[in-house]
Amino acid sequence: MVYIIFNRTIPEDEIDLDLEEKLLGEKDVIFSLALDGLRRLIEDKYDFKMAPIAEEHIKHRRYLIHSAESFLDEKCKISDEGKVSKVALYAAYMAFCKANALKPEGRNTFYDKVRNYNASITDGRASDAAGNSVQGFHGISLIGGKHQAADDESDE
Repeated sequence: MVYIIFNRTIPEDEIDLDLEEKLLGEKDVIFSLALDGLRRLIEDKYDFKMAPIAEEHIKHRRYLIHSAESFLDEKCKISDEGKVSKVALYAAYMAFCKANALKPEGRNTFYDKVRNYNASITDGRASDAAGNSVQGFHGISLIGGKHQAADDESDE
């Protein structure tokens, strides 16, 4: 599928009412250009090229739809030593969604997405900011932030 963005609007006073007639007058040229494009497409083994603006639009839509995965990609690190409390992780996710104007997932849905994000992430105990042992995840940690510092200190 090739995504095409139509992001230009023609002002009403610039609309060409004779456009159809003009295009029909140039149909031989238009058809020749289409055949040249088909030849290039076949030579490229049907590798459709997408405009950068369309690729950016798709990336943005994915970002909006997959807020949990976007958060995990940008704000978390997968490692065997990683530990983070579920409350701290969800609070960081909520802050991420608010800062990026994203609709957050519910807590349990978010936790399911964390577990499914990487096979090495498991449920376990982790230290919260006060050093208490609470429910958390092993195999993942927040990148930077106050909760990360508390988690790192408790591992020593």
